[in-house]
Amino acid sequence: MKSKNVLILLETSTGFDRSLLLGIAKFLRYHSSWSVFADPPYFRDIKSPGFFSKIEKLGLDGIILREPGVYMVPHAQIMRQFAAMGLPIIAVSSTVEKVEQITTIRTNNDAIGQLGAEHFFERGFQNFGFCGFTDLSWSDERGAGFAKRVIEKGHRVSFYSEKESKLWAWSDSVKKPMAEWIRSLPKPVGIMACNDHRGQQVIDACKVAGARVPDDVAILGVDNDLIYCDLSSPQLSSIALNAEKGGFEAAVLLDRLMKSGRAKRPDQIVVEPQYIVTRVSTDSIAVEDADVANTIRFIREHIRENLQINDILNALSISRSKLYEKFQKLVGCSLYDEIHRVKVEKIAGLLIESNNSISVIAMDYGYTDLKNFSRYFKQIKGLSPKEYRDKYSNKRQF
Repeated sequence: MKSKNVLILLETSTGFDRSLLLGIAKFLRYHSSWSVFADPPYFRDIKSPGFFSKIEKLGLDGIILREPGVYMVPHAQIMRQFAAMGLPIIAVSSTVEKVEQITTIRTNNDAIGQLGAEHFFERGFQNFGFCGFTDLSWSDERGAGFAKRVIEKGHRVSFYSEKESKLWAWSDSVKKPMAEWIRSLPKPVGIMACNDHRGQQVIDACKVAGARVPDDVAILGVDNDLIYCDLSSPQLSSIALNAEKGGFEAAVLLDRLMKSGRAKRPDQIVVEPQYIVTRVSTDSIAVEDADVANTIRFIREHIRENLQINDILNALSISRSKLYEKFQKLVGCSLYDEIHRVKVEKIAGLLIESNNSISVIAMDYGYTDLKNFSRYFKQIKGLSPKEYRDKYSNKRQF
């Protein structure tokens, strides 16, 4: 079968796009043969008059690209020019406006924001902030999801705002206003950043503000971009997305469309949040009561030991009734529910990362009755363990 000529215009400087490329590469490794043109030099000259004529000379059969809106305006007009080429096209898009004949890859920003809020709830935070980029829809949607979940818990969120987004600018004129915002927040505070790049900036602004990370300010990013997360000092905690799966699905769809234009074209490929990679920037417990803080810490440290409530009471030398009352008041759930919640969160990560069977993973955390485990898991995650693994795991897609 003749190979297909595919143009890939993705931003290799970001972890998200690199994960998409990994997914595309895994598809090609096992399923198809393409001749790939990846990020040619004229991508940066996309507004030049000869850009589309250069593309046409490549004899393309399909395109996967990042919507150029991050780099220039008007991006919608450029996307319509791509669509007018009459080729199967899949685009990473963050804007509300849709272009016919183009399937978009989008992130579930509401779910991302809510997962970020849950991460801070687990650590006992009562004060919350969100730092995004002004007038970028994906950032606004993540902030809205974060705020929705925080407000449901009876708290408020402080949003950092600036007159205009300066995506790659990081001078004193940008640092100082952010540092002033951080100083104004009640401490300790959990701040979610819209992505890891912004999270790294928040960490730097904390240094200007004289705020300790994570003791005064805990910071969470999005994308789990190892370059940004590891270059941050301290290292940045982040929400991992299943972008690799999104890249694989994009390649599957494009291959079908190139082979048969009659293949059904969905409006969107949705990239979901998977789990949180906890690093130093959120490694804290924001509960002033020593008994409750020590209980939360003890649960995390001993969660794989078939932990019982009596183990906690004996280790901390506290009465059952006193701890029950404090825990319910400050954490908002029973001690029993918290133990199961922490177990389920740990198991959820293993369902994504490990090839072990569900029963083996569950038994490793003390669940000998698979039906009871599945019931607890679905109560907390809204999906059965199998549904969760099928939805979020990269490994089971290839």
